[in-house]
Amino acid sequence: MLVIAETPLVGLSPRLYRPDVLARARTVTSEMLRRDRHHPSVVLWSLANEPDIDSPEGDAFFPTLAADSRALDVTRRLDRIQAPVLLIWGANDPLFPVEQAERAHRLLPGSKLAVIVGAGHTPQAEKPEEFNRHLAAFLKR
Repeated sequence: MLVIAETPLVGLSPRLYRPDVLARARTVTSEMLRRDRHHPSVVLWSLANEPDIDSPEGDAFFPTLAADSRALDVTRRLDRIQAPVLLIWGANDPLFPVEQAERAHRLLPGSKLAVIVGAGHTPQAEKPEEFNRHLAAFLKR
């Protein structure tokens, strides 16, 4: 199932680009990103899809919300992790494609990525022997 939540800002017009509306929009956008953390791009798309985004009033309103959204994107901070990281991924994961694992691997310095062929979203249950082999080798380092 795919759930796309759109910000309640659709249809805003320049007359509503006021500080009080901006404060409420920042709160709602932040709540959406914290709830749907894996989907900051959906929220940013909704913000950028406003018809009056290029208006003078929108020049201050929308960049503030976009900056808030980008700041809440945890993938921007992965390079700060100093602990050893092993990503074990099912090659056929229908929820989080292997491309997401590859991206996380690129963003995590020194991380290891093990992709288990024939496994989906739960490689630890679908291919437990192979999963445990990768985990044991990582823990021995």
